[in-house]
Amino acid sequence: MEAIKVDNNYAVVIDDWYTEEEYNKAFRECKFMIDYGRDPKDTSAAFDIDGNYLKDNKAIFISDLFKEFNISTIGRYSDLKMPLVVEDLKNIDHFYHYLNLSNHHNCLVSYYEDSGHYKPHKDKALITMVTWLYEEPKAFKGGNLILRDKDDNAVKEIECIPNRSVIFPSYMTHEVTPIAMEEKDTGSYNSYKGRFTISQFIALALTA
Repeated sequence: MEAIKVDNNYAVVIDDWYTEEEYNKAFRECKFMIDYGRDPKDTSAAFDIDGNYLKDNKAIFISDLFKEFNISTIGRYSDLKMPLVVEDLKNIDHFYHYLNLSNHHNCLVSYYEDSGHYKPHKDKALITMVTWLYEEPKAFKGGNLILRDKDDNAVKEIECIPNRSVIFPSYMTHEVTPIAMEEKDTGSYNSYKGRFTISQFIALALTA
């Protein structure tokens, strides 16, 4: 794990989040799900003060395709694997104690091709975790994650590497640098040579 301090909290980089078998199964599900990918307006995307959406990609929530979270391979692995790292995360930053208190969990599968990006934004959750997947050899450049502090200064640019995860407080401003691909590798989302992201959103839902 690599801990990155941003203001008063830490983002944490975790490599090899999935085993090889888990990664392959999760990747197959990503490809299946993105066939149903939706535009930013339909995936709770962030937008600026003029109402312009800040991202350019296709995405779909697990809850839009699966009746129950654990029916999804990605959802099932999320529930099984997260407890394995909770104690380590809590030792890095007390903020991650919220992982033991959370009662709402959903995942968004996103796909970026040429020029795809996500401008600086914050997530509407408590804790966010992103995991990257793509075909190798890598057919694109960019797609890195930049973390920014409260004054909008870039603190760290984290390279997009397959099976790498980054977990951070959702209030932390972050962005995805633009994807660049050769024309022969673009033009159809069925080629799947771009950047997939599994974004997990963990929150505390109010109950009566």
